[in-house]
Amino acid sequence: MKKLIEEIKQDIRDLRDSHFHFCPFELNEQVGDTRKDKIKYFENWLDKYYDCTCGDFDLVIDKLERIENDRQT
Repeated sequence: MKKLIEEIKQDIRDLRDSHFHFCPFELNEQVGDTRKDKIKYFENWLDKYYDCTCGDFDLVIDKLERIENDRQT
C-alpha cells in the first residue's frame, strides 16, 4: 500500500511538471506582454503538444481506486 501511495505522489508530480500543465505565474514570464505574443505562444504550443492527456490522469485515478478497493476488503 505504501509503495502504491508513493507511486501516486510521483504521478501527480509528473503531471504537474508536464508540458500541458499551465502555471499562470510561469506563463506571465514566458508568453509575452501583448495579445499577439500570447496568441503566437499558444499556437506554437498547440502545434507541438496536441495530444489528449486524459489517460495520464485516468492512470492516477485507477491507482486511487485500487487503494479504495483494498480498504473495503
